[in-house]
Amino acid sequence: SLRPTPSTPHYGCSLHEAFRILRGMLRFHSEDAAAGVVVRLWAHESIRTYVDRRTCEVDQNQVLSLLRSVAGPGGTLSLGGAGPPLSLSATKPLFASGKLAGNEDGLYDEVVSVVDYQDALEELLKRMNKESQQPQEFMLFAAAAQHVARIARVLETPHGCALLFGTAQSGRRSVTRMAAFVSLVKVVEFGADQEYSWQAWRELVKEFLRMCGSDEKSVFVFSESQVKDEAALADMHSLITSGSMPTWWVDDERHEVMEILQEVTGQAFSLWEPSVTSKTESMATTLSGGMDLAISPATDWISMHSKFAERCRERLHVVLCPSRDGPSLRTMLRRYPAFLRSCDVDWFGELPAQALEDIAERSFPEVELEDERGCIQMCQFMHTSSRSQGRRLHLELSRTYHTTLSCYMELIRTFTCMLAAQKESASATRHKYLSGLQGLQSVQSSLDSLRQVLNDSDTSIASKREELDRISEQVEADKVVAERAVKAELAMHGQVNAKRQTIAAMKKEVSHEVGQVSNAVNDVLSTLDPETGCDVSEIRNMRNPINSTKKVMEMVCILKGQKVMKIRADSSDPGAGTMTPEQWATTQKMLGEVGFLLSLPRLDRDKISGDALKKITRLIADDDCEPSKVQRISKVVGNILQWVKALVKYSEVQQAMAPKRWAIADEEKQAEELTARLSDAQRERTLAAATLAKRQEVLSKQQAELESLITKQEWVAQNLQRGIELVAALEAEQEAWSKQVVELDTSLVNACGNTLLAAGFVTHLGTFPAAPREAMFREWADKLASGYHIAFDGDFSLPRLFTGQLDVHHWLKCGLPNNAHSLANAAIISLAYRWPLCIDPQGQANAWLKAIEGEHDLLVVSTAKHEYWKELDVSKQQGRPMLLEDFDGDLRPVVRHILDLRMHLSAGPALGKQTAEGSESPHSQARFFMTTRRTNIELAAEVCSRTTLVDFTITPEGLTERLLTVLLQSLAPEMTKLHAKAALEVACHDADLLSFEQDLLSALGGAAAPTLEDGACLNGLCATKASSRRATELRAQAEARRAPKSKTEEKLLTTRRAVAARSSTFLLSILKLERILPVYRFSMDFLEMALLEGFRGHAGAHEPVDGIARRVCQALYLALCAATYSKHHLLLSCLLAGDVALTQDDAQHPCRIEPAEFEFLLSSGRLFASAHSSTDLVGELSTLPVFIGLPASLHADAEAWQRWQESTDPLRADFPGAFAQLTLFQKALLVRCLCPDRAMGALREWIGAALGQETLAQTPTLDLKGAYARSGPSTSIMFVLAPGADPLSPLLQFSDHMQQELCTLSIGTPSMCSRAAIVVMEAARRGRWVYLPNCHLELAWLSRLLLALEPHAPKHEEFRLWLSAIPRERFPIRILECSVKIVCEPPVGMKASILSALASEPLCDEMFFGGCPVRDQEWKRALLDLLVCHGVVQGRRSYGALGWSAPYEFADTDLLLTAQQLQVYLTDAPLEAPLKALQYLTLEVNYGGRLREPEDERLLRVLVTDLCGGASGSSRETWEGCRPTCDRAVFVGEDAFQGLTAFAAALPQDASPVMQGLHPSAVPVEPSNSLAGVLGALRLCFRVPASSSASDAPSVGFWPSAAAAAEAALARLPKASSLEAARNHRPLAVQGHGGLYSVQQQELRHYRALLASIADGLVSVLEAASGAAAVSREVEVVAESLVAQQVPAAWLACSYPSCKSLSGYIEDFVLRADAVQRWNAEGAPALFWISGLFSIPGFLVGVLQQSACVGETPLEDLRLEIRALGEVPERAAEEGVYARGLFLEGARWDFAANTLAECTSSGPSAGLRGPCPPIWLVARAAADGAGLAPPAAEGLCYECPVYVLPQRHARMSSRSNLVFRMLLPCAEEGPNHWVCRGVAALSQLDD
Repeated sequence: SLRPTPSTPHYGCSLHEAFRILRGMLRFHSEDAAAGVVVRLWAHESIRTYVDRRTCEVDQNQVLSLLRSVAGPGGTLSLGGAGPPLSLSATKPLFASGKLAGNEDGLYDEVVSVVDYQDALEELLKRMNKESQQPQEFMLFAAAAQHVARIARVLETPHGCALLFGTAQSGRRSVTRMAAFVSLVKVVEFGADQEYSWQAWRELVKEFLRMCGSDEKSVFVFSESQVKDEAALADMHSLITSGSMPTWWVDDERHEVMEILQEVTGQAFSLWEPSVTSKTESMATTLSGGMDLAISPATDWISMHSKFAERCRERLHVVLCPSRDGPSLRTMLRRYPAFLRSCDVDWFGELPAQALEDIAERSFPEVELEDERGCIQMCQFMHTSSRSQGRRLHLELSRTYHTTLSCYMELIRTFTCMLAAQKESASATRHKYLSGLQGLQSVQSSLDSLRQVLNDSDTSIASKREELDRISEQVEADKVVAERAVKAELAMHGQVNAKRQTIAAMKKEVSHEVGQVSNAVNDVLSTLDPETGCDVSEIRNMRNPINSTKKVMEMVCILKGQKVMKIRADSSDPGAGTMTPEQWATTQKMLGEVGFLLSLPRLDRDKISGDALKKITRLIADDDCEPSKVQRISKVVGNILQWVKALVKYSEVQQAMAPKRWAIADEEKQAEELTARLSDAQRERTLAAATLAKRQEVLSKQQAELESLITKQEWVAQNLQRGIELVAALEAEQEAWSKQVVELDTSLVNACGNTLLAAGFVTHLGTFPAAPREAMFREWADKLASGYHIAFDGDFSLPRLFTGQLDVHHWLKCGLPNNAHSLANAAIISLAYRWPLCIDPQGQANAWLKAIEGEHDLLVVSTAKHEYWKELDVSKQQGRPMLLEDFDGDLRPVVRHILDLRMHLSAGPALGKQTAEGSESPHSQARFFMTTRRTNIELAAEVCSRTTLVDFTITPEGLTERLLTVLLQSLAPEMTKLHAKAALEVACHDADLLSFEQDLLSALGGAAAPTLEDGACLNGLCATKASSRRATELRAQAEARRAPKSKTEEKLLTTRRAVAARSSTFLLSILKLERILPVYRFSMDFLEMALLEGFRGHAGAHEPVDGIARRVCQALYLALCAATYSKHHLLLSCLLAGDVALTQDDAQHPCRIEPAEFEFLLSSGRLFASAHSSTDLVGELSTLPVFIGLPASLHADAEAWQRWQESTDPLRADFPGAFAQLTLFQKALLVRCLCPDRAMGALREWIGAALGQETLAQTPTLDLKGAYARSGPSTSIMFVLAPGADPLSPLLQFSDHMQQELCTLSIGTPSMCSRAAIVVMEAARRGRWVYLPNCHLELAWLSRLLLALEPHAPKHEEFRLWLSAIPRERFPIRILECSVKIVCEPPVGMKASILSALASEPLCDEMFFGGCPVRDQEWKRALLDLLVCHGVVQGRRSYGALGWSAPYEFADTDLLLTAQQLQVYLTDAPLEAPLKALQYLTLEVNYGGRLREPEDERLLRVLVTDLCGGASGSSRETWEGCRPTCDRAVFVGEDAFQGLTAFAAALPQDASPVMQGLHPSAVPVEPSNSLAGVLGALRLCFRVPASSSASDAPSVGFWPSAAAAAEAALARLPKASSLEAARNHRPLAVQGHGGLYSVQQQELRHYRALLASIADGLVSVLEAASGAAAVSREVEVVAESLVAQQVPAAWLACSYPSCKSLSGYIEDFVLRADAVQRWNAEGAPALFWISGLFSIPGFLVGVLQQSACVGETPLEDLRLEIRALGEVPERAAEEGVYARGLFLEGARWDFAANTLAECTSSGPSAGLRGPCPPIWLVARAAADGAGLAPPAAEGLCYECPVYVLPQRHARMSSRSNLVFRMLLPCAEEGPNHWVCRGVAALSQLDD
């Protein structure tokens, strides 16, 4: 009963599941188990197999009920035996292994106590975290414990693999790691910080296989987030199926596999490589026909690998964690069936309520809560409501948001931490205020004690003065003794100084002599420094150097004390075998020492022995050591010689200075004797001075005491006065602090509720825009108050309660918008425990974060930069703050690591403040921020779980403030500066006041409470109070400066604020255009510039706001028209007109509308698209107050309403009854409901009234000059291309005009992009222009290029970068916002076409325009005709098949080429123009070369003949409005070009269809400009509709919808038996008419096959939806088509051509099948329904065959003649057949006159389509062969083509759409008139 359905494709069961049950039961080894235990074992294995895979509790209970019925008393099993009773529950593990089951031997046994099982898991979790290097933040609530048991059971089974379905970030990998630890299995997976590559992937899989091949237990964990390519899933499928990947092992690894097999099996294996001889012999044997029995290496590897794979497969454990559902899950299981066949399935669904409560209960014991149960339930409610709101967010904004388990854990963590911090902060603040109050009380109580101290101080001062007089006399006597001792000391001191000066002079002389030679030694040593390039390797490598070298190096050996080595003599020498001293060997050894040259400076030059000096002197005297000679041999040896000689000289000088040193010693001895005598004199002087000092010290002490007493007296008096003043001054503070204490007491009571709301706000509400965020918060607050009765502040504000006022001032100073939404966002970022990801479409957060973190060396990096993560890694190690811009949803390992570090830490440093040094490691404290400009970004669950999403989308209030600031800065900059300065002063004074208050509290409530005796404290308090008073006064003055100075200024400010509010509404609507086309994303700077353009000319405070707002709206419209496609101009105008009308202040304004009326306009489009009748629309309209009586009026005044409907212009006609007083928009709504064909015109009228017809009449042109003015070196100019448009020609003209060199570069390949980047950077430096066409081919490269051209990069002022691109779905936002966009599209309409041609070369060139002086008049008139013809040719493209049968890309180049040819022919043929040649080139080459349809060739011929006929004299009445009303002579003189331009400018903006040769009722077929298209686009702007495809729609609602549609369609189909019964029936009516009988049988076969195909498709959808059959991709396609109300492609493949929707197709098919059955049952009808035939060409051939059989005329001699009948025949044709069912398009049939006639514009028969008269098909003998050509025309007849479908392509797919042509009589207009009207007959219409 639980079959696999499309939403649950993993429900399928087979014999594999039965095998798993038996395998699990065989693991039970207890031999004495009772029968009941065995039954419970069976029940447990059945639950694990069948129940764990169920996705909902209903399905689980259904399976459990089945198991109970089998195991219960009435079943086939008996419980019996001892043991606990059988409890069939999906939530209780019955059997487990080892300690989990309560045994120590590791056997699979029954779990007796669930409590013991849970405790064992907890103990194992603690041990795992203790042993692991990366502990798991894993909470073992009940549901998690169950999943651990399930996965552990799989891991303990041979070849046990698991498929863990569920939502992303649901804890599957954590549970798997826990289960692996329980089962003693090693986990193999990619680390979070590892780069993913195919090489790394293969290496990891091979490492896992090595573990499987050996005895090491391991499990491979693979999650959905690691699937970078579907090939990885294919590898996993192959791995699970075969056990290994044989083609991945290279030669070295094969040997490793062989060693593993040898080790584990004990068998010998070898990868044998045959020798060359054996290979040759083997080849010879093979060629000779023998059999070579040698085993090849490949064969040996295959056999060995098969054993290895078999062993791996038995020990292989894989856990897959896909996060797919619906279609993607079905596709994966269909593509990889082994996943479901070989894996145990476990479903990780959304956590149930009980699991959420368990998590909270385990977390809340850490804090004290008064109502813990209420807090738990509130957390659960906030989590579940956020999940529901996230789904709605996805439907409205297409933004993916996952509310995962990590989000709930973060909510609990944030709540507990914030609650503790909030209580601590409130308690500390309360204590501070209380301490301050106590300090004030202490000051008051100390006033009396200070008065007593003041009275006692006078007596103490008098006694102290008497004591001072006695001590002064003793001091005078001691001064005389001290003076005598000082004089004796000075005399002795002079003698000592003279002796010391003599000694110093002698030492200086000696030092000078020694210093000179010492400097010489150092100079030589500098030449031996290795850093200067000195190298002794050349000396060391000499085997037998010359004597000079040997002797020099011998000197060095002597200096360094090297002993001469003894070596054994060579065998050839006489003294062979004896040891002889060898000086050079000693030298080589010395030179081989490390740092030889560096050891020379370290040689102690003062300790060179005399023997060494003698030896060296003797060697220096030798001729071989002459310096110049040695220097020539070797520079290094020469330098060493110089060093040795310098040392010798140094030693000689030292010896010469010895007598002087002895004299110095004698003088020093005498100086010592004098110094001793001086010491005696000093002791006497010191003793006298000490006696005097002691006397003076006593005197000073007494004086100090006296002064202290006096000072204290003064201080006490002053403090007494200050104390009195302080108590009086702090009276207001005392009252305020008392109130603060009361408020803090209240906040402590409300702390739990406030913190609960704040935690939910921070963790769950940040991702939502302002409106849904506020709604959810209100819902939470109501639930908290009414549902759980937890107290909280009624005026809750996150910034006010949880951030400081100084922080808020700092945020605002750094550019944060001053509105509640932005302040809440900043508070979220500051309080969150995860790094923020700001959804920032307007760049507000980006600018604010750069400002607030800029002073801390912020690293700003974009994801568009190549390998940006490397810079992030370096900054992370340095502890710098980082900002990652343009986040695209892809978490690189470095980014993931940064986010994980933050999640595992407590709250870091505050936003915008430097990290405290030494607090933690720098990389753990580096602040990290991410921003993205995309509002509809698709975020994976791992991103949502690791970041705090913050929506910074601008709000109406924030946008109003921003626009007001822009207006004030532009219009009143001085006043704006004053206001900004005043606001900054107010903020500074507020900060000062807070600081002063804190100082007062700190002083009053410090560790030592202030008293009146503490003068410094009292002074500080008084100074602080004075500063506070001054700050209050300054703040009041600043507030006064911010206020308007006069009523006029106040009114002006009010007006500008109102205009800013209106403009914010406009801009918010414009921002919605991005939903229509991603390229319609405009920067706020661009929109603000357009806003200022509209605001210029402001008349002041007296101008009404409505007029200013309308002018601003018009400016915005004109600015945006240049940046949007013309097909969306109507949508843009409708958006702006709606904003103007909705925001009108005047209730009586004719354009004002109500929101409900505008909502009806949007919903009417939906109703109309759903095939609702006009009655339904009227019913919906009558719900509006002003239309309540509409249904009754329609019934009562039916005739009046009928006349109104048949009027030419219903909008301007008189409305019946009370509806004559309606507003213009309300009248348009009535036209929308009752005259839908005229609704488009009514909508345009209302838009024109709201915005001004003069605004809509302006034609936007390719304004390169304006775009250049708005651009800059850092702002590129981008052409948004339309098909058939090329901006290169006007760009070249503009560059020539600006005298700039334009370099055009192509991109598309890496080499071309590299070259282009070099050229662009060079152009930026030199100030040149660069044009890069087709940038949509390399968007990623272009993003990196624009990064290099950021504003801070140096660029020339004249540099400009021009781009062109076709819109793409995911266009980089950086490119869109950093560019001035210009839409470049082919001109639409005759006016735009002619103006565009006149602005292009060569027509804009005066030389070319006057380049035919011989026939100037004829040239310019012909050019005018050519321009008009070109305008008609291009204009008809907008009318679809009515204009041209197929879409063609006519371009201005066709016109320019024809004009050049015309000038050449007129110049070369001065007598008569070769019009035939020119017409041939035009019809066959220039324009005709693009044509594919014969009917279009006929139309082009008529257009060229009529419009450019010259002397042909063709009629021009058809082209009313295409000729200028003025005299043709205007276009002949010198001002002919201006005349042509004026003629084009005078043409209407929207050219009349008559100007294109069409009927006045013809309308363009552009879907976006139709009423349904505009209303659909408006609905898309205001809300994003849910998709109806199987890939996007939720699987819960898609398949029921598909099944309902299939059932409805199946019920309407005819029975297959009716067509089958008619299969062999041959009625008498067709006996002898083989042609039509063959057609009938062919039709039966076709419809029978089509019915079978339709029925099979519908039945397949029903079976798939119910689970009776598998869901294949073909069935999915059919289901998607059914839900979308489209005909499936599989049906159309075997169907007749059709363009109807599904409902219309089924209805049409039923009618067709019924007609075929009646033809078979009743015989051939008198009037055949030709539109109901499966194959019309087959029917025509059948008519010819029938005539050939009757008349015995060969078929090839017959042709078919087709004519229209004047009336409907009542009986069958005697010759040929009659047919009906065709429709005329572009004309109507006048049944009275039996001719073609113009369509009517009003009345019941209004429209361009109508019925075609019956036709007569008769075969006639043809003199020149058979065919379907019509006969020769008798009179005026129009050869009308007949198409099967309204799309007039001659062929569609493999079938012909143009079936035949027929002659239709036409009136005096002539056939060319109907050719221009585009008249054709159709066999069927669309819906």
